[in-house]
Amino acid sequence: MLKKIFRNVYRRNYGDFVTGKAYTELGRELKEAQDELAKNGYGCFQSWIESVGFKRNKAYDLIRRYETIVRISDEQKRDLLEDLPVSLTYEIAKPSAEATPAKAQAKAEVLAGEIDTGKAEFLLRPF
Repeated sequence: MLKKIFRNVYRRNYGDFVTGKAYTELGRELKEAQDELAKNGYGCFQSWIESVGFKRNKAYDLIRRYETIVRISDEQKRDLLEDLPVSLTYEIAKPSAEATPAKAQAKAEVLAGEIDTGKAEFLLRPF
């Protein structure tokens, strides 16, 4: 069901070409569902995600990615982040993206548009 919603969201807004904005929109939808289900107070979001056939880790990757993007006030930086490879934006959104000075610097350089995405993915990947 959720995958169908995702396909419909990006097709409606972006045609058949999947864009970073579609992933952002899906992250927003998941965050809203998480917040709504949290009102029940017993962790039903994870159960719901799994019941609709979505992997728990993927849902949280999308939510963290969305939260990272909306925290950026500069619209150009936000657009830059949305245009990056999705796997790289997941790495940037993880708390571990600033676990070491080298990772924090790589993240800052990516957000400033000063680093090659392949190099950034190498620097930010978990070891």
